[in-house]
Amino acid sequence: PRIEHEYVSEAFRSQHAVIISYCTSMSVLIIILTAAFPMLVPTLPFGPPPLLLVGAVRVLARRMVDKARAIRLFAWSWCTIVGATFVGVAVAQRQIVLVNGLASSAGVAFAVLWFVCALFQRQLVSQHGPRLLLLCVVGLSFLSFDPAMTDLGRPYEALLLCAALVLGEL
Repeated sequence: PRIEHEYVSEAFRSQHAVIISYCTSMSVLIIILTAAFPMLVPTLPFGPPPLLLVGAVRVLARRMVDKARAIRLFAWSWCTIVGATFVGVAVAQRQIVLVNGLASSAGVAFAVLWFVCALFQRQLVSQHGPRLLLLCVVGLSFLSFDPAMTDLGRPYEALLLCAALVLGEL
């Protein structure tokens, strides 16, 4: 148990720079994507602020003495913050139509971003439960988008994004 505790603590410490870099670089990529597709401006509050909040939670969790508890706190915080954000995006898309009629290249760009997100989740969130729950929540949120955000339309847009999530998890 002592060796396992030391390994978990060291792994948690070593992941800190990767997680902070991921949160800031994804925020910048979302801003660049918004600059490339100005119709995405209404969705900007759903991008960088939650990622920066996740980074802040990670900084606070790093200072905790009990690293096993810090890992659980961060994993469930990640799942809650990002999951609630995408449920909010899905509800807003259904109620007020945030974005509609984007080029299909934007759908491919979204899929690439979510592929990277799912890929990095193994590094960011070491616990399986929160990670897989988040993939399900995000996938179902994209499946519930009506109208579709891009010219790909329903169900192809959602299937492309769900395929990216599954491929990133593999």
